[in-house]
Amino acid sequence: MSAHVDAEYARLEALARYQILDTLPEAAFDRLVNLAARLFDVPISMISLVDETRQFYKACVGQNKRQDDRSVSFCAYALHSPEVLVIPDATQDERFAHNPLVTHSPHIRFYAGAPLITPDGHILGTLCVIDSRPRLGLTPIERQTLEDLAALVVDELELRFRTMELEREASANASLVRALRDTQTYSDTLLGVNALLQLVDLPVEDVAAQAMALVAHTTDTDWAALVAVQGDEACHLAAWARPGVGETFGAAVPGRLVRPTGLIWAAVSSPRAVYVERYREHPDAAPTLISAGLQGVAMVPLGSYQEREFVMIFGRVRSAEPWRAADRDLLESASGVVRHALYTAEAIERGQGTAGVDRVTGLPTDGAFFAGLTQASGQQAGVCCVMVRGLQETDLRQGAEQGDQLLRELAAALERALPPQTRLFRLGGGVFAALNTAPEQLPDWTASVQAGMGHARDAARSAGFPAVDLACGSACTSPEVVSAEDAWRLARAHCRRQMVGMLDAAAGKKPQPKGDVQAGDTVHRGLLRIEREAQRAMVGPHTLPLSPTELAVLTELASAPGQVVSRDVLAQATRQGSAGASNALDVHVGNLRRKLARVTSAVEVRSVRGAGYTLHVDPSST
Repeated sequence: MSAHVDAEYARLEALARYQILDTLPEAAFDRLVNLAARLFDVPISMISLVDETRQFYKACVGQNKRQDDRSVSFCAYALHSPEVLVIPDATQDERFAHNPLVTHSPHIRFYAGAPLITPDGHILGTLCVIDSRPRLGLTPIERQTLEDLAALVVDELELRFRTMELEREASANASLVRALRDTQTYSDTLLGVNALLQLVDLPVEDVAAQAMALVAHTTDTDWAALVAVQGDEACHLAAWARPGVGETFGAAVPGRLVRPTGLIWAAVSSPRAVYVERYREHPDAAPTLISAGLQGVAMVPLGSYQEREFVMIFGRVRSAEPWRAADRDLLESASGVVRHALYTAEAIERGQGTAGVDRVTGLPTDGAFFAGLTQASGQQAGVCCVMVRGLQETDLRQGAEQGDQLLRELAAALERALPPQTRLFRLGGGVFAALNTAPEQLPDWTASVQAGMGHARDAARSAGFPAVDLACGSACTSPEVVSAEDAWRLARAHCRRQMVGMLDAAAGKKPQPKGDVQAGDTVHRGLLRIEREAQRAMVGPHTLPLSPTELAVLTELASAPGQVVSRDVLAQATRQGSAGASNALDVHVGNLRRKLARVTSAVEVRSVRGAGYTLHVDPSST
């Protein structure tokens, strides 16, 4: 390949870099051709850029055209010299005498073109002035003027090129920032979801509700549910809905489906998650859900537990966007947390906890703890539940070895900080339990435990784990709390609420409304005041005539403000047994509602279909 051809390829590449061909007129270039026409007193002035087959006019005065074929181009002759090309009379120049631009319109006679030379030496075209009358040529000053104008054209090309580069860089940076923000959002959400693994004592429905709420906003989900399938029926155990569109959709979703309606039956038998992005086009789509506006759905099978199949469902109503890989990872992580909760619940139900020694901390495990509770039956006992916030983040960010080291540091610190004769256990994950049956230590048990938590937290942070925090609940047997098992349930509930509060605070959720207080044996929500020790509930000056079971229901609901409390949790709190096996709980809730309605409309128990109940307190009543 000749040097000439190589140079032409390089010139064409340089021209392409400026991205100027076939662009619309721009004022900066138009001003320069108008200025050239006035200075040289000519009817035509052009900025001509020459590519392989044509010359493109970026700016033109005196002619209404955008391009000409390169074969008739005067400017193509100027590409081979850095000097101004001057043709006094084209009819007398054998190169142009028969050119159609000379013999026909615009009847060129005089032509002068200054090359447009880039900083790296490539000639892209010319700034030319044209007259239909012959001229003698250009004076040296006129040549210099035309060269200066051509240099200004190149300056504008460079400025335009640099501006485009800056805009591309700014756009790339903005995209990178968006990607980083998305990545951080997904990472934070994943950490929050994984932190739920620490709440081993939380009911499955509550774990599902927390997991669904955490991932919903990040994955643009409008509605989600935990569904149990048994035989030919599927029903919702827990549900989450985005305010507005999600709630409207949720109200239209049937609480129970019968085979073969819907996609859920295929999802139950699938070994992997099912993602549908245009739901209405799917052959197994349910007409009811199409009418309700479902656009896309994700179904993650969880497996079989206690003779039922479980599926997590996530729905989009406002958007038909595809489920991105990051969305799928989050949804499946959230479902994995619920799967873990189901497994734990089944293991506890079957009594599979066995006594032993934890390999990480050397502490006795859950089997030994529950055996200790049984042995303490009929004795005075103090128990506490401790949940570690920050263990999962340590595992993810620093590695499992550091996570194990954190557990060892906490175990040692708790053993040092808790009162003498206290037995410490690790139940699994980041959950510890303590049991004390020394009567002389029980009067100060709660205060001693709280002080011990502070010492243990400080010790762990000093050992290199600054983000660690501890949630703690403690309780003692008493005339109202008759057994160590009852004390454990109470301590676990306190600890669980404290951990949920920590997670809510980390997720930026609003704190409780002003006027809501929960301290010691008193719960205060707006006009509602519950005194546990006195076994009394009041609304303003009115004492509610509640039965012990109705008071237990109200206390459990008031202890979880703004949260949905599942039927199973209420059944355990009221010792009614399985909520699904009896209508007794519904009777107590109905009685409680009627008694509240007699004295106020500012406090009411609301049903959340398929999930449980929540206590609503009008904030204006505080």
